[in-house]
Amino acid sequence: MKKYTTDINVMLQEGYTQRFAKRYLTQVEKELTMSCYDQDYAKWAHDHGFYAESACSYELNEDNLGDYLSDYDYYKVWPLNGWTRIWINDKLTLKQLLDGSEYGELMPKYYFYTAQHGLLALMDNPNKEGTVANFVQTLKNVGTFACKPCNGTTAIGFFALSYRDGKFYFNEEEVEELKFAQIISEHPNYIFTEYIRPAQYLKKYSDQIHTLRIVTLNSRGDNPIIAGGYLRFPNKNNGEANYSVLGEMDIDRFNLFVELDPVTGWFGNAKKTFVNKVESTSIHPDTGAVIDGYIENFDKLKKMVLGVAQRFNTLEWLGFDIGVTENGFKCMEINSHAGIKYMQIFRPFFKDERLKAYFAQKIEQAESLSDEEKIKRNKIAR
Repeated sequence: MKKYTTDINVMLQEGYTQRFAKRYLTQVEKELTMSCYDQDYAKWAHDHGFYAESACSYELNEDNLGDYLSDYDYYKVWPLNGWTRIWINDKLTLKQLLDGSEYGELMPKYYFYTAQHGLLALMDNPNKEGTVANFVQTLKNVGTFACKPCNGTTAIGFFALSYRDGKFYFNEEEVEELKFAQIISEHPNYIFTEYIRPAQYLKKYSDQIHTLRIVTLNSRGDNPIIAGGYLRFPNKNNGEANYSVLGEMDIDRFNLFVELDPVTGWFGNAKKTFVNKVESTSIHPDTGAVIDGYIENFDKLKKMVLGVAQRFNTLEWLGFDIGVTENGFKCMEINSHAGIKYMQIFRPFFKDERLKAYFAQKIEQAESLSDEEKIKRNKIAR
């Protein structure tokens, strides 16, 4: 069995980009200082290309090691998608590309964008004035804005602005109307969009929006398939955020992930995922609702997701983040290199011959580049 290196120079010689080599090594070094991990086990996991966090989640051992794609190898093959990944890495570009198409209904409404020269009204705002007055009036009309960086990930920088009962709120803190000019100026490259809420049949788990992750693979450009996915519910244990990045100080906190059948839309077999373990649960920890059911109109969602994957057929690997709302399915973002840990908790990649063959090919391609090609690849930054 191959022993994986932690020498960045060797990693670069294998075809790694500097960006992801540093990202991988930063986490490995961090885990070697974390008392929540058995350090012998952590070092064993690192020797085999896995984070200790992933190894704990998979209950990884010598017997099942070959079932999983390692963190090391998944980071090595970034970027799976070519330069057209900029179409999805930027939320406003994604909206513009789908707006007016047969897939336009998949996107939430976009109201404003903070450009370099000031506020811009976007396509779903009937008043095209880029003014603070229009910003405030639109907020009064719609009730709540979801506010997020145009290029952000993992909910970093997200906040909500709302208007109710004659008062304005930044998240849940009351603010004066005069504060909006400052809020806008302090958040450049932000989009202000429809604040989506879950469909009624999913509110029994949480009033906050969930994430339905669906990953597609389109290796030839004409054969998109759904490679897997999961459902993630908010919970009060992690501040009701949809997802929280957990560290050593969060030993008692967890994210809540649920298995998704990518064929039928069934969901169940929920897991509380801690930083160093996974526990099964049959109920939502806040509401006590049994986690077992089906995503309604799932065939329609599959058709739309595969249609978008084919429309963007220069992109091989797409991670859709979907909210199921009363107004249909809404795509919050599409990830170009979606995390695999939570997919593999339920369905190890190397138990799927299609995924096993795909990633084996990508690993070989990275490693077999010429020295000149590897140097060029090392420098890919985004």
